[in-house]
Amino acid sequence: MGRKADFRRILLIYNGAAGGGQHHSRLVHALEDFSAAGLQVTFHKTTAPGHAERIATAASDREFDLVVAAGGDGTVNEVVNGLGMKKIPLAVLPTGTVNLLAAELGTGSGSILPGAEMETAWAGELNQRRFVLMASVGFDARVVARVGEWTKKLLGKSAYVLSACSEWATLRPERFDIVADGRSYTAAAAIIAKGRYYAGRFEVCPRSRVTARSFQLCMMTGGTRTDVLRYARALYRGRLHAEPDVRVVEAQEIAIQGPAGAPVQLDGDIGGCLPAVARISPVPLTLLKPVPDQPLHADDRLENRRPFALR
Repeated sequence: MGRKADFRRILLIYNGAAGGGQHHSRLVHALEDFSAAGLQVTFHKTTAPGHAERIATAASDREFDLVVAAGGDGTVNEVVNGLGMKKIPLAVLPTGTVNLLAAELGTGSGSILPGAEMETAWAGELNQRRFVLMASVGFDARVVARVGEWTKKLLGKSAYVLSACSEWATLRPERFDIVADGRSYTAAAAIIAKGRYYAGRFEVCPRSRVTARSFQLCMMTGGTRTDVLRYARALYRGRLHAEPDVRVVEAQEIAIQGPAGAPVQLDGDIGGCLPAVARISPVPLTLLKPVPDQPLHADDRLENRRPFALR
């Protein structure tokens, strides 16, 4: 059982471009919940990539008891890196194209209010940048590298499907040399998992948890187009880890070498290139799990609350 959260001052960092603006009502309802609970909210809307990180960097635990990242997993990653080693608890309000950390925490079915439970989570660090969900090299990292910001805004998740088709059509097999806690491996692609969800609600490493002080490393040795299709089918069935040429190991430090300049994917965005070393961050995160939604009494209905106007 986690600790109960007690907070009054909230910093809400909102990526208005996330998810194509489709989840605006979720943000409005959250602000109305905060108002009804008498919480003090400081609202910042991001204006460009990297802005969420700069806002979180400037946040102080003397000013705020909780930071809420409203956006997709890319926004969360920026906020986590901006907070650095600060011990301000973090909550996630899913309003983005992809919201895997929200799925891990169950945020989609609850409210961010005092009384929620706090959990200790351990982020990864790769080449001095933190990640809370996954890092990868190989096919999926190259798919992400093909997706531009404007394409993602226009097409949402479909942008990744189109990119995957293009990458598959021009695929050239790669080999990566991997050392995990002193053990050596070779793979055509690898995923360093901190959570169990990947590319939606698919599970690459079912035993992986954001609360674990270790990684689950999934390595795929097949690098042909046929192998990629086979892995995709297995992923869809939740059986990727069971493929005969897929190996999953637990580790706390993972070094990867491969083609010079090969991209590395971190939490759904490109976070650098090879060579790379991933380690568990020495300072944990405190993540807020939501309060399960309860039926509203007459006095609590949204039409009786003071409305918020977002600019």
